[in-house]
Amino acid sequence: MTQGRPALRWWILAPLCLGAGLVAGRWLPRGSQATSWPLASEAASPAVAGVPSFAPIVERARGAVVGVRAVVDKNATPGGGKVEDDVPDTRTAIQGTGFLIDPRGLVVTNHHLVAGCKLLRVAIPGYRVREAEVVGEDAVTDIAVLRIKDAPADLPCLRLGDSHRLRQGDWVVTVGNPYEFRMSVAAGIVSYVARHLSHGRTGVTRAYLQFSAPAHPGSSGAPVLDLEGNVVGVTTLAVPGGQGITFAVPSRVLQWVLDSFERHGGRVRRGFLGIEFGQNAQGDTVGALVGDVREGSPAAAAGLRPGDVITRFDGREVVDALELHDWITCATPGSEVRLHVLRNGQGSEVSGVKIGEVGDPARPAKD
Repeated sequence: MTQGRPALRWWILAPLCLGAGLVAGRWLPRGSQATSWPLASEAASPAVAGVPSFAPIVERARGAVVGVRAVVDKNATPGGGKVEDDVPDTRTAIQGTGFLIDPRGLVVTNHHLVAGCKLLRVAIPGYRVREAEVVGEDAVTDIAVLRIKDAPADLPCLRLGDSHRLRQGDWVVTVGNPYEFRMSVAAGIVSYVARHLSHGRTGVTRAYLQFSAPAHPGSSGAPVLDLEGNVVGVTTLAVPGGQGITFAVPSRVLQWVLDSFERHGGRVRRGFLGIEFGQNAQGDTVGALVGDVREGSPAAAAGLRPGDVITRFDGREVVDALELHDWITCATPGSEVRLHVLRNGQGSEVSGVKIGEVGDPARPAKD
């Protein structure tokens, strides 16, 4: 009986050991065999996870994004480009970005890159560097259009999208040349759709597109693209020290500037009334308060006074001074408009208000 006990123990322990071995073989790695942990290739792709891939957008845009190199007087303010030191002592070279909008060689870029330039060159992907000339420029919106000399035939170009369709939180992509690192891609979201920035003494200016993709010297003039690859903005400036706070000229404004260039020989004509806007009283929800009226201006000739509230402009309801400012500047100089004005609580129609022009030498350029 005592000799049979060890054998009995083995009959009991053997299945237990076998089971333990099977469990260990299932969960522990053996040599070069794979473990049961998920491999990187098995992880969900960014698209599956809900994050879009920007590669198709970049692939379509890369051929139309160009480098811009402008040589200007050193006394001129570069305004954000990358300054080069390998040029003659009396000149400074500024590097920036632009993009083709016409297969015949028309390029959109920033005005501050080419203002006062004596020599202008454009680097086209896949082609040698070519000289260019400025054919349209507007300092107020910081937009310039260049024509490439001896441009290759059928160049790729980008399409303009509708910036009014953008929503706060939408993805946008930029392709530019920061610090001369060609074809650098950055992505971000629309931080604010229509950010009005103070400009001079007027207190308001045209709305800018604010987005979170970073901009650096050399990024000026880079296209801002929506997820369909359309241009919805032109990078123009970044807040110093404010990483991820970048502004662009919206495509709607760009289209208006391009149309004006075509109609007026490469320049922009803006409407002018001579109004300084005030702050509406608390509780007022619509209309633009007239804070001051410039002497001798079209607004003065129409009989407008400080304290008036403009509620309609040529039949359109005025929500605030920001909106009215845009409508005035977009109006054709010399045309006549109708205003609906509240004065001391009483409304009246003012017709035949003649739109002046910003930049008229007879008065300061002011809305």
